[in-house]
Amino acid sequence: MVSTFLRTFWLAIGNFALLACTLVAARRDAPSHLDALYACIVVMMIGVRFLDISRFDGRTIDGGPASMKHWWLYVFALVPVAAGLWLLVRLAVARGWL
Repeated sequence: MVSTFLRTFWLAIGNFALLACTLVAARRDAPSHLDALYACIVVMMIGVRFLDISRFDGRTIDGGPASMKHWWLYVFALVPVAAGLWLLVRLAVARGWL
């Protein structure tokens, strides 16, 4: 049960939370509490993925066994994409595009 929740969190819930946070932030000026919330969600997603792999026999998206290599790949994909999205939204708000 815990492993199912962990997998659901890093696959869906965390991504949805990032998207929701981004959409709400697009309507507000920086800095706000949403900046910290967004960073906390990213850190939580990384931590949950680590816990999933290290303690709960984590799986990849297609159901194969996950290793720490998968975790590193996840980190190196999530952090730049999340940071880029956040910077893009903040730039768009600052320039009045949104």
